[in-house]
Amino acid sequence: MKARFISHDIGLAKVATLTISTLDKSTLRGIWDEYSMDDVDITFKKYRDKRSKDSNAMLWSLLGKIAYIIGQGKNDVYREYVRDYGVYDTITIKSEATTSFIKAWEHGTGWQAEVIRNDGITADVIAYYGTSSYDTAQMARILNAVVDECKDLGIVVETEEIRELLKTEAPAK
Repeated sequence: MKARFISHDIGLAKVATLTISTLDKSTLRGIWDEYSMDDVDITFKKYRDKRSKDSNAMLWSLLGKIAYIIGQGKNDVYREYVRDYGVYDTITIKSEATTSFIKAWEHGTGWQAEVIRNDGITADVIAYYGTSSYDTAQMARILNAVVDECKDLGIVVETEEIRELLKTEAPAK
């Protein structure tokens, strides 16, 4: 949920109060109804816009053109871009858990995992996220790489629509 800090105060009883505002009233009401009488864990992170549906459609359209030119499947090309330009975490797990972790992680086309170290006790696994979870900056990175390859392959992509899309998907400076 997108929110903004409004104020904070530490009262006489050393109880801290934080006031936030949000335009997402229905979600806030649901949170209040569910948790208002409970202690809760709260995590804060900087807000980033989610990727647009237009950028996803453009990505898949361009991937299809690349796949056709190079003679590979569109999903295979997509998975390569996710590995080369996508978002991932490296995690350490028990060696015997690698197979079940990878099976659970790979729930979508871009969601991939690979073992990069396994000493028999623990294993390091790179877990790649599919683009469905990307924000605008992350999507812009992969989309820019796809556009660059299209240019290299002679695929015409310099339309006004793509330029505008890349502007909206580019990370803020």
